[in-house]
Amino acid sequence: MTAIDCYNLALMLYKYESTYYNYKSYAAEWFEVALEKLNEQDENPFTATEIMMYIVKSYYYSPIPLASKVYAWVENLYTSKPNETNSVLQLYKTAIRRPKSDETFNQYTDLESEYYAALCRSESDVPATNTKKLKCSYLKSNPFLKLAPIKMEELNKNPNVFLFYDVISDNEIETIKTLASPELKCAQVYNGKCADFRTGKNAWLSEDEDVVAKVRRRAADFTGLSLTHAEELQVLNYGIGGHYDWHYDAFEVIIIQVERSNTNY
Repeated sequence: MTAIDCYNLALMLYKYESTYYNYKSYAAEWFEVALEKLNEQDENPFTATEIMMYIVKSYYYSPIPLASKVYAWVENLYTSKPNETNSVLQLYKTAIRRPKSDETFNQYTDLESEYYAALCRSESDVPATNTKKLKCSYLKSNPFLKLAPIKMEELNKNPNVFLFYDVISDNEIETIKTLASPELKCAQVYNGKCADFRTGKNAWLSEDEDVVAKVRRRAADFTGLSLTHAEELQVLNYGIGGHYDWHYDAFEVIIIQVERSNTNY
C-alpha cells in the first residue's frame, strides 16, 4: 500500500461515526504507517505535519485517551513545526484530565481489543514450550481423505486451533464468487439489522448449487463436524477498510427470550 492508500484508509476510520464503537485508535495506527511511507519528494495531497496532527487527534479522541502517545506526537510536532502546535497542545492538556466513568471496564475492553488487533495482524505470543509441540500433517481421518488428504497445521493447543491448506480450488472460488456477487447485501447482526460495527456485505448460497454442496461436504470431512444443523454457505466481502469488531457468538438467555417474544419465534 502507498502512503496515499494508508492515509485515505486512516481518514475514513477517523471520520467514521458509530453509535457503538470508536475507530480513532485504529485511524492513528494507519496514519502512522502513512507517515512512514511518505516521501516528501512525491506529489501528495497532504504533508507530514497534517498527518501528525491527525495522529495526535486520533489518539486523543480514542475511547481511552492514550496520553503518552499524544504527548510523544505533540513533541514530534513541536520539534518540526513549533508554530503549528497550539491546538494539539491544548488537546493534550485536557486529555490527561479527562475523567473515565468506569476505569476497570475501559482497561479490560482496551486489553481485549489489543488482543484482537494483534491476532488480525498474525501476531502472537505463544511460549516456545508450546510451539515446539505444534506440527504439520496430512489429515486422513476418513475414507475420502485417505484418497485426497488435507494439509493441516497446528497453530495452538488448548484450545486446539488448526489451519487447513488448499481445501478449495481456484475454479471453485471463481464459481462461488460469480454466484454470490449479485446476492451481496448489507451484512446483518443477530437481530436482523445492519450495524455500524459490522461494515461489509454477505450472501448465502444454497446446496442446490453443485459447487456449494461439494465445498460443504468437504468442510464436514476435514473438520469432523456435522452438516445437520449447519447454516448455508456464507460468502463475505468487507471491501477496503471493512470491519467486524470482536464479539462473542453467544447471548445471555434474557436477550434471546426478549428477541423471541418480539418476533413470536
